[in-house]
Amino acid sequence: MQEVVSSLEFPGRAQAARASRSVASDTAQKPNPERTPPPPPKLARRRIAFRLVAAVLLVALTIGVFTSDTTRIRQLTNAVPEIDSAISFVGFGLDQVSVKGHRITSASDILDALELEQARSIFSFDADTARARIEDLSWVASVDFRRVYPNQLEITVRERGAFAVWRMGKTVSLIDKEGRVLSRIEENAIPSELPRFSRAGAATHAAAFWTDLNGHPAIKEKIVGAERFGKRRWSIMLANGVLIHLPESGVSTALAQLESWPGFDRYLANGDTIIDLRAKGRIVVRPTQAISRTSSGVRSIADLLDQSG
Repeated sequence: MQEVVSSLEFPGRAQAARASRSVASDTAQKPNPERTPPPPPKLARRRIAFRLVAAVLLVALTIGVFTSDTTRIRQLTNAVPEIDSAISFVGFGLDQVSVKGHRITSASDILDALELEQARSIFSFDADTARARIEDLSWVASVDFRRVYPNQLEITVRERGAFAVWRMGKTVSLIDKEGRVLSRIEENAIPSELPRFSRAGAATHAAAFWTDLNGHPAIKEKIVGAERFGKRRWSIMLANGVLIHLPESGVSTALAQLESWPGFDRYLANGDTIIDLRAKGRIVVRPTQAISRTSSGVRSIADLLDQSG
């Protein structure tokens, strides 16, 4: 059985207890000059962060990733997000991004492709993945990144050049030498200096075909359009309405034969002629009827083919 005793029953003890509490209170309130007060919580967190980052950077320097390869440290920050937060907290956050080298691609599209929300610090930024996303943009050929420590990222973009115009049905596009579609374009905005190709398969074979024509400058400079047929051969339209059907192979040989033919200059000057080179060693010539010109001033090869049978 436990007895509960109140201090009122023992006046002497009550006074002693009050005196004891008073002494203890005085002792607690009296400052101790030898004791250092604890740092504020924010400063304490910063000190911890600095120590953590210092340890991480020491490891990074040891394995040689600080100045050359950030893959390992990115793996570390991805595995332990607190480390990435600490690195950002002490000044290595990805705070400044600059973009240069782009003329047609918008800076906003490039920045969106970076997906910076996935990287809090300059070390957790995944350059390889970001590069792949940016190079998926139609006009971008390549992109380079440069980390400027502690918190900057420089992006240099190299864009593709428009090589030709490609028409597929009613869709008109600018393409590069690889046949990659860069952007659609309106008929009245087509650059006059670019060659024009049309039909399926033309885009991917246009550059090689255009190079093959370098040995025939007198014909090449008069070409206003080229169509790909059956994904295997070309027909070319010259500025004066001459349509030339080319063979599937041996194009350069066939054109050399045409240029050496005495009657070629006359037909070339008169225009409105179909010249068929598809049969090896033969030149078949037949006139065409007057065909209305398109709004761009170029005759339609498809119309000529219908009339030529």
